[in-house]
Amino acid sequence: MEIESKDLKAGIVKIPAYRTLYLEKMLSTLKNVKIQKDMTYQKMVEKLENGRQNTEIINIEGLNAELRNYQKVIRSSLRDATY
Repeated sequence: MEIESKDLKAGIVKIPAYRTLYLEKMLSTLKNVKIQKDMTYQKMVEKLENGRQNTEIINIEGLNAELRNYQKVIRSSLRDATY
Protein backbone atom coordinates (compact mmCIF):
# COMPACT_ATOMS: atom_id res chain seq x y z
CA MET A 1 0.00 0.00 0.00
CA GLU A 2 1.55 3.25 -1.09
CA ILE A 3 0.85 6.07 1.32
CA GLU A 4 3.03 9.10 0.95
CA SER A 5 4.22 11.20 3.87
CA LYS A 6 2.60 14.32 2.36
CA ASP A 7 -0.78 12.57 2.59
CA LEU A 8 -0.16 11.70 6.22
CA LYS A 9 0.84 15.27 6.96
CA ALA A 10 -2.34 16.51 5.28
CA GLY A 11 -4.28 14.21 7.61
CA ILE A 12 -6.28 12.40 4.94
CA VAL A 13 -5.40 9.12 3.31
CA LYS A 14 -7.41 7.59 0.48
CA ILE A 15 -7.13 3.87 -0.19
CA PRO A 16 -8.93 1.38 -2.42
CA ALA A 17 -11.88 -0.36 -0.74
CA TYR A 18 -10.24 -3.78 -1.04
CA ARG A 19 -7.43 -2.60 1.28
CA THR A 20 -9.80 -1.64 4.09
CA LEU A 21 -9.42 -4.73 6.26
CA TYR A 22 -5.66 -4.79 5.72
CA LEU A 23 -5.44 -1.17 6.85
CA GLU A 24 -7.69 -1.86 9.83
CA LYS A 25 -5.42 -4.71 10.92
CA MET A 26 -2.31 -2.53 10.55
CA LEU A 27 -3.91 0.34 12.49
CA SER A 28 -4.80 -2.01 15.35
CA THR A 29 -1.09 -2.74 15.88
CA LEU A 30 -0.14 0.92 16.34
CA LYS A 31 0.32 2.25 19.86
CA ASN A 32 0.39 5.84 21.06
CA VAL A 33 -1.01 7.07 17.74
CA LYS A 34 -4.22 9.05 17.41
CA ILE A 35 -6.24 7.89 14.42
CA GLN A 36 -9.53 9.45 13.46
CA LYS A 37 -11.76 7.34 11.23
CA ASP A 38 -14.74 8.86 9.48
CA MET A 39 -18.18 7.26 9.55
CA THR A 40 -17.90 5.99 5.97
CA TYR A 41 -14.73 4.07 6.82
CA GLN A 42 -16.21 2.67 10.03
CA LYS A 43 -19.34 1.47 8.22
CA MET A 44 -17.26 -0.13 5.48
CA VAL A 45 -15.13 -2.04 8.02
CA GLU A 46 -18.22 -3.18 9.87
CA LYS A 47 -19.90 -4.33 6.64
CA LEU A 48 -16.82 -6.24 5.49
CA GLU A 49 -16.29 -7.89 8.87
CA ASN A 50 -19.95 -8.91 9.11
CA GLY A 51 -19.75 -10.29 5.58
CA ARG A 52 -16.81 -12.47 6.58
CA GLN A 53 -18.67 -13.85 9.58
CA ASN A 54 -21.75 -14.67 7.50
CA THR A 55 -19.80 -16.47 4.77
CA GLU A 56 -20.58 -20.15 4.55
CA ILE A 57 -18.61 -22.79 2.76
CA ILE A 58 -21.15 -24.77 0.79
CA ASN A 59 -20.58 -28.46 0.24
CA ILE A 60 -22.50 -29.50 -2.87
CA GLU A 61 -23.64 -33.09 -2.57
CA GLY A 62 -22.65 -35.23 -5.50
CA LEU A 63 -19.96 -32.85 -6.71
CA ASN A 64 -16.89 -34.86 -7.53
CA ALA A 65 -14.10 -32.28 -7.42
CA GLU A 66 -10.78 -31.87 -5.71
CA LEU A 67 -9.55 -28.60 -4.25
CA ARG A 68 -6.30 -27.18 -5.50
CA ASN A 69 -3.59 -26.54 -2.88
CA TYR A 70 -4.20 -22.78 -2.74
CA GLN A 71 -7.95 -23.42 -2.30
CA LYS A 72 -7.23 -25.75 0.62
CA VAL A 73 -5.11 -23.03 2.27
CA ILE A 74 -7.85 -20.44 1.80
CA ARG A 75 -10.52 -22.82 3.08
CA SER A 76 -8.58 -23.71 6.22
CA SER A 77 -7.68 -20.10 6.92
CA LEU A 78 -11.35 -19.09 6.61
CA ARG A 79 -12.35 -21.90 8.93
CA ASP A 80 -9.65 -21.05 11.50
CA ALA A 81 -9.82 -17.25 11.25
CA THR A 82 -10.84 -15.11 14.19
CA TYR A 83 -12.35 -11.78 13.33
